[in-house]
Amino acid sequence: VLPNPESEDEKARFSTGFLKVTPAHDPDDWEIGRRHDLPVINVMAPDGTISDKHGWQDATAPEAHNLLGMDRFEAREAIVEWFRQENLLEEVRDYTHEVGHSYRSHVPIEPYLSDQWYVAVKQPIPHLAQKFGAGLVEGTDVPVNSLAGLALKPLLDGRLRFIPERYAKTYQTWLENLRDWPISRQLWWGHQIPIWSLHLHDGCGGHINDGEARNEILSTLNEYFRELGLQNSVSIWTETDDTGAWIQICSSTERTDRAINAMNCFFQVGSHDPDMCDKYSDIVTSQKAWDIARSIMDGPASKQVMQDPDVLDTWFSSALWPFSTLGWPQDVPEMKAFYPGDVLCTAREIITLWVSRMVMMGQYCAGDIPFRDVYIHAMIQDGEGRKMSKSLGNGIDPLIAIDSHGADAMRFTLASMTTDTQDIRMPVVPMTLPDGRQVNTSPKFDVGRNFCNKLWNASRFAMMNLEGLDPARFDVAKLDLTDRWILSRLATTRDEVTAALNAYKFSEPLGQLYHFFWNDFCDWYLEWAKSRMRDEQSKGVAQNVLAFVLDATLRLLHPFIPFITEGIYQKLNEMVPVRELRGIAAARRAEAITVADWPADLGPWKNPAVEEGIRWVQDVVRAIRDLRSQYNLAPSAKLTASINAPRAVGDAMSAHGGLICQLAGLGDLRIAEDLPKPNNAATAIVEGTQIYVHDVIDPEAERARLAKQRQEIEQAKKAVESKLGNANFVAKAKPEVVTQAREKLQQLQEQLQTIEDHLAELG
Repeated sequence: VLPNPESEDEKARFSTGFLKVTPAHDPDDWEIGRRHDLPVINVMAPDGTISDKHGWQDATAPEAHNLLGMDRFEAREAIVEWFRQENLLEEVRDYTHEVGHSYRSHVPIEPYLSDQWYVAVKQPIPHLAQKFGAGLVEGTDVPVNSLAGLALKPLLDGRLRFIPERYAKTYQTWLENLRDWPISRQLWWGHQIPIWSLHLHDGCGGHINDGEARNEILSTLNEYFRELGLQNSVSIWTETDDTGAWIQICSSTERTDRAINAMNCFFQVGSHDPDMCDKYSDIVTSQKAWDIARSIMDGPASKQVMQDPDVLDTWFSSALWPFSTLGWPQDVPEMKAFYPGDVLCTAREIITLWVSRMVMMGQYCAGDIPFRDVYIHAMIQDGEGRKMSKSLGNGIDPLIAIDSHGADAMRFTLASMTTDTQDIRMPVVPMTLPDGRQVNTSPKFDVGRNFCNKLWNASRFAMMNLEGLDPARFDVAKLDLTDRWILSRLATTRDEVTAALNAYKFSEPLGQLYHFFWNDFCDWYLEWAKSRMRDEQSKGVAQNVLAFVLDATLRLLHPFIPFITEGIYQKLNEMVPVRELRGIAAARRAEAITVADWPADLGPWKNPAVEEGIRWVQDVVRAIRDLRSQYNLAPSAKLTASINAPRAVGDAMSAHGGLICQLAGLGDLRIAEDLPKPNNAATAIVEGTQIYVHDVIDPEAERARLAKQRQEIEQAKKAVESKLGNANFVAKAKPEVVTQAREKLQQLQEQLQTIEDHLAELG
């Protein structure tokens, strides 16, 4: 055999002219043996020693005989030594290859030729052709009415969807190249294979191979199960090997299992045993059935029906889970109500092992796919990008995280970290528990805990202001600007969250909800609502809006943080049983938030103009607050401010002057066009509009501040100019992105000019 470095065959790449091929002990050799019709000779016993009792029939030469009884590792060394002694060993070379090891004993796994049960996944199943069709799945060699076809077709016709979509290729490639599925395992745990064997013999130690005798016993067995009404839940066939003829009985129900055990028990003790008759009286209900069993016992068959000792592959058993847990094969209400399901959430490494098999079995057994969507969730890694494992000691026990931060905090953190990359890096740090145990945790959970604390405290504060709420006091005509703004923001957030969840995006809606609740609701709306709660004229409307928005926010957050939202919701139910904005929407009360309706569509209340107006207010208030902080002005000090703005902007801002004064702590505010800058006034710039806070400035400090701001704006301006100066960016970026960059450059230029003007004024 000539060496071929380009070959995919490991042996061909390292060949020296002499090639060892052992089809019974190596998967690659098995394929070579099949191609060249080589004999398959098993030279090992099940315990890994060299043996001539399991298929090796010519181990008579001294060299071979000396190997018998040796451990496999010793035998390999002995063979190499024999080559060396015979001067046949030309060269020893190291090369890297994969050797499978047992995950329990950690010793190398030895491929071993043995009889196993298989499922023929690409074999057409005739009776399925009427329901699923026949022929090949388009573009493949997979029969439509095979198990592989039943799993592949739903993906190709769009009934089965993977999120992210790229994982559909993993599923498709696996099914298109699938081989027969070995389902028997030599383990002590699992579902024992429901196949029984009955050995045929002549009563004198000989074997029966006569077809007529076998057919007679087959007929009698079929009659036995027919008498018990189990003919449709059993399959019976014959097999022949070097030990003689066997009848195989495959059961598909527990009742059939009991019928086989009853026959087995009869073989042992006879039908005259009253205890045995009582034990199986629910199955064997007629004397005729016992008589048939007697005729089998009196015939040329062993006096024991032996169940196969192997167990089913765990993925075979798991493949039945979507419908077996609902009462299948019985026709029960649970199957009609809950099968098929909507979505399966699982890991990418078991798409082939589990997902494909569930679809196969769902189609074959229940007549439909078990779910429509398959969401492949992220893999959590440590901060260095390593998979969390016990051996590395870099895992985080969820129970520890729940105990230290809370279940909701953990859920919030994990959901906020999900991305389409399917890998999450979570820094792991050690922590000492009060009992002295050393465990791992992550500072990432602090984000979730802080948000949950904010939700709890803000909700309590809001509910303190809901006492005496009367839904009848709500009047849509009396909604003020802040009410219309928060309802518009709620409507937008509700739609964004709904769309993101429907697309199986979890970090995006959580980010939207975080911003809405923390910034819009807590930082702004609650502050505006405080003063209105002290005014009986506006209190009724403000209370109703506050209760409605809090209710909707809890519902939107519930999928992410179910426990704290449920607790707050129950308190809200006690305090405000009716949460309704007449003429807008009703938040229908439910016993528990987990069964409450999703927030109603508030589309008509989206108001971009109101949102833009409030955004101006927020920017101005932030700017004045920053100046107050910068110049160390007392929070209680009432300041005087003026805003130099174009007429259109000034007119719009004047309508919000009261809000600005309230939140910025102003005693007086003037808004006009071409206002001169007062002496010793501090200046802030909001999108080209100058804001002056009177009598607070130190000229030297102001010059330094403006110079620093100028430097920052110049750096930002250079970055945008560099981007726009890149021909590839201008040619390949989306037009709206290029437009945004140009608008940004113009804004920076205007801000820079404004700063230059202020510096000139300072001299």
